[in-house]
Amino acid sequence: MIIRIFTCIVLFYTSSFGQNKQYINRLLQVGAYKVKANYGYYASKGDTIPQGAFTMKSFGADAASADLKQYFSLNGTFQNQMPGSAWRFQFGKFKLDGTQELVNYQLNVKLSGVFHTALVNFREGKTHGKWSHKINRVDKSNIKETLFESSALLENGLAKGIIRMEDTQAILLGRFLKNGFAHDVWEVNFGNAPDRTEQWHFKEGRLEKIVLEKDFQPKTIYLYKDNIPQATTVSLDHVYLKILSLQHLSDSTSYTKIGSKIASLIRQNSYCNQKINDIFAGMTSISGKAIQMPLFQVKVARYPLIEAEKAHIANLKADYEKSLEVSKFLLTNTKLNILKHADEEVLFLLSVVQEVNKKYLSVIKKIVEYQAMGVLDFWQRNRMQLQLGLDKKYSPEVLVSLQDSTNTQQKAFTGPNPALLNADEVGYAYLAKIAQYARSCVDSVAQKLNKKLSNQEIQRQLDALEKVIIQKFDQLNRLSDSLGKKLPKRYKTTTKAMRLAVNKEIKLYSTNEDLSTKSAQARGIISCLDNMKSLFSTLAQLPKRWDTIQKLYTEQVWNPFTATIMNDQIKERLTEAYHQLLVPSILTKIKVGLTCAQAKELRSILDQLYVQMKVFRKQDTSKLERKLRRENDPNTVLELFGISTQIKNLKR
Repeated sequence: MIIRIFTCIVLFYTSSFGQNKQYINRLLQVGAYKVKANYGYYASKGDTIPQGAFTMKSFGADAASADLKQYFSLNGTFQNQMPGSAWRFQFGKFKLDGTQELVNYQLNVKLSGVFHTALVNFREGKTHGKWSHKINRVDKSNIKETLFESSALLENGLAKGIIRMEDTQAILLGRFLKNGFAHDVWEVNFGNAPDRTEQWHFKEGRLEKIVLEKDFQPKTIYLYKDNIPQATTVSLDHVYLKILSLQHLSDSTSYTKIGSKIASLIRQNSYCNQKINDIFAGMTSISGKAIQMPLFQVKVARYPLIEAEKAHIANLKADYEKSLEVSKFLLTNTKLNILKHADEEVLFLLSVVQEVNKKYLSVIKKIVEYQAMGVLDFWQRNRMQLQLGLDKKYSPEVLVSLQDSTNTQQKAFTGPNPALLNADEVGYAYLAKIAQYARSCVDSVAQKLNKKLSNQEIQRQLDALEKVIIQKFDQLNRLSDSLGKKLPKRYKTTTKAMRLAVNKEIKLYSTNEDLSTKSAQARGIISCLDNMKSLFSTLAQLPKRWDTIQKLYTEQVWNPFTATIMNDQIKERLTEAYHQLLVPSILTKIKVGLTCAQAKELRSILDQLYVQMKVFRKQDTSKLERKLRRENDPNTVLELFGISTQIKNLKR
């Protein structure tokens, strides 16, 4: 974690111990937090020696915003340049409840979220005393439940005595020796599940066995039964759990099936500790010295890497990172994603890149991640061979499934140097060959696709237009899916026809190799997408519009025969012409042979019809109604309604 110190330093001076002590109020960048820090220090031979209270606080919540906010605060002291006494950390992720209350001229806002409090104690620069975490779920500023809690005792930086971890399901109790090593039986109490138990049996840091019981059926899993070969001390944390998994100790079928509560609690406690470790690591630039974190110690077997293996890992990492970089460029390239709709070879080659990532790079990714965790030194080579499937050679053939309008076809791709995967190598040497072959495949595909992307100057001008096309096309699809669930059944084929019309335009654009005309064509597609979106919105309003028209053309009249007030539909020839002739004929036009050029005109007709129906209600339309009695042609009726259009041949 890097701490950046910003400008604007406020200095105060006081006399203490014969020296001038300076007090600083600085804005510090600590990880994700930009935090106001307050502390005092002495200047000595050009160095700054922090001394006394040290506080940091940041609350990103805005009283006018209901978004999730982060809170961080720290209170501690420095003694002789190192942390001393008690340190208190608080982390929060909250959502403002929205209810505000004014109390004594202060505006109070209730919070809901998760609150993590950590208490750490030091003596002479080493962790000493209680080290605890508590994570609460808060609802409207009230604690509703404790999600996780842990506490341990430390002596001169070493865990000692009882450690306790608890979540909403179980409580774990364990013990450390004076030398900081886990020891004796670590057992979980499942509370309301007396038929379930879990125990980890440690002996001076060595995990001998795991005892599980569920439904009163016991199961024992043996781990380090005897002395550990090349035993190494590591921390009892999430990395330790990964080591057990890689060494195929805790990852047995029985353990996974019955449950791994102890592992879960250790992992949660580790993540909590890591938060504190990261912050103190960042404070090294303030204290000038490394701040020692507590040691919760266990022992594992170590299988150190030799220099040749380290070289193979460096090579496979370089090939992996380069392959990822090229893959990302190809798969996110807007021109290629447009072109693949019309060019089957582009679609095939992009699919090859995806399959190379899945078949080869996924296994290399594990090695890169495990190297970053620092666990490769603990992985037996024979275990690695089995767990990564290296007991048999990888095939150099990359099979891709391509879907067309009728069926699914498989097509094969082979990289430029398939002999790499037939090499007589094992372990990291063979993994390096896999990474090298994957990179050669990606590079080969990149060369082929680059040939497809000619005339780069014009293509760069098209980039912005094509991004807009993809964005608007995705928006149109989402709108179509949403409206398809809400509109009456007779509209669903209409929305499908509109999407097909857009697809047709995009396909024509994709097949156009004349770059001099593509900019105008792309702008035409954007205009088409906008018009289709407007037409979608108008279609969505048709049911509501019809309800409005029906109410508008309904009058209440007195019926002397029944002595009641009845609803009477007026100007029925107008409403029938609108609902049974004109609107259906326009929907039919959309369903059959709709083009982008017609979308704007059809939307305009529907909007004008709605406006005209509201106008007709207030006018004397008896003459128009007599003409409608003899007329069934939608084109003629549109003219009678006073609506002119370039679209002809409307049919019922």
